[in-house]
Amino acid sequence: MQSKAEERLNSFERRILRRIFGPVQDEKVWRFIKFRRLQWAGHVVRMDEKRISRRSFTQQMHGKRIVAKPRKRWEDEVRKDAVNILGIRGW
Repeated sequence: MQSKAEERLNSFERRILRRIFGPVQDEKVWRFIKFRRLQWAGHVVRMDEKRISRRSFTQQMHGKRIVAKPRKRWEDEVRKDAVNILGIRGW
């Protein structure tokens, strides 16, 4: 039941992103969405440190996670996009 709900939520998220950014698919990769994610990451990094977005981006989370496959974090995906698209390794 949990996986079905996750699939529906992921499907809804992709549909909204396609509506916002337009469906540009390049070799089964949503290229434009990745560029926008990199732009947003750069914007957040340049923000003042008092802003909530910046604090949530740089803050370390504490606590325990469930024992399962680790979930992908937004920051990990941005790092991967920076390497694959821009060739930047030292984010």
